[in-house]
Amino acid sequence: MKPVQVTRAALVLVMACGGSGQQPDASADGVDSRVHLTVTVAGEPASKLDVYYQNADSSLVAHLVTDVHGEVVSELAAGGFVTVIEPRAPGAADRLDTFTDVQPSDQLRLDLLPPPPHGTISFEISVPPAATASSYHLWTSCGDQAVIGTTNTAILTGCNGIADLLVTALDMNDMVFASLYTPSVAVTANHPVMLSDTYGPNLTESISYTGVPNSAANIQVAQSLVGPHGPLYLAVDAVPASSSTSLTLTEPAAAGVLVVTRTDLYPITSAASQASIMEWSPRSASYAIDLAPVLLGEYTTLPRLEPATHAIVWTESSGATPNVVWGQYHTVRGGQQWLWSIAAARATAPALRFPTLPTDLFDYNAGPSDQVSVYVLTNASIPGGFAAIRTAPFRLLDPTALAPTGRMVSTSLFTASTRR
Repeated sequence: MKPVQVTRAALVLVMACGGSGQQPDASADGVDSRVHLTVTVAGEPASKLDVYYQNADSSLVAHLVTDVHGEVVSELAAGGFVTVIEPRAPGAADRLDTFTDVQPSDQLRLDLLPPPPHGTISFEISVPPAATASSYHLWTSCGDQAVIGTTNTAILTGCNGIADLLVTALDMNDMVFASLYTPSVAVTANHPVMLSDTYGPNLTESISYTGVPNSAANIQVAQSLVGPHGPLYLAVDAVPASSSTSLTLTEPAAAGVLVVTRTDLYPITSAASQASIMEWSPRSASYAIDLAPVLLGEYTTLPRLEPATHAIVWTESSGATPNVVWGQYHTVRGGQQWLWSIAAARATAPALRFPTLPTDLFDYNAGPSDQVSVYVLTNASIPGGFAAIRTAPFRLLDPTALAPTGRMVSTSLFTASTRR
């Protein structure tokens, strides 16, 4: 089994029409209760985007356009919607994103593409020799590369002056047999780094599952080692599913790292949903979980959009209680098509309601004669619930930012072609 580099992408809601810029702060006590929104594309402000602020009943509060800073701001009562129409690309489907349960003074953020990597540096790195090693590999919180001898030129991007360094020693079969780990090393261009720590043997961790549902065909486990400045190393393995099963992972002995264990239950072909569990905690010699009380309900029917209520609806089996839901549907009407994404706190009933948008630009509200497909439906239980991600619900979730240790469980549409 060979390791893979892992990134933080593993594994967040006064009447105006056609306006632009900002509405004045009407608060009397000096507290800005307005809802601010910032939109970026690849780290740059996204200007001239249409944004709708609506109350919880879909009544229009403001139709604004993002300024040169990619920003808009408006008053909005608690529980409202904010919907952004993304930059249009010729020949491509329009895209919309809706924040829900927006609260006064919220600072909403929509980052449509991550900024490109920046700050590439090169420096000489020296590692101590390991007996019988034929080569080495350098794993860091800002990139990785092969190391042929004990002195090489390292080329890393996005370190911001500091990095966690993990060096693995490989035998003639390219298998890791020893490693050394040094966190929080200063790294700057053209300044040599000399590591002098002692190599340690690999650690073997026992991973076991009970309460595996009959709908699971295979279990894949991915375990990443995370240092103070980001993920370093990822080991992956898989086994056929059974009611109770186990496997072992062999990994570098990096003392003090956080271990993030992700389990994906790949379902049988007739199933409509796929379950995932992610847990993060300090390293231990074993990982065991009873899935029966942990898993959310499985989808028992494929989700569909109900035009009369403008909601994605579905049915599900019993299970643990989710607190967040993401959805996206795709609509085709004649020569026009669009994708509409939303994130919300999970309600008791299995339904995810979209606002009804004004039709001054275009009628984006799917009707009974439109061709509509649900592309994404993900229910999840996360630390802090929807409130923890409400202002940036479309970011890739970094679980370690939610809580120092914890668990995140999700059920996703198995047939989905996901966007984010």
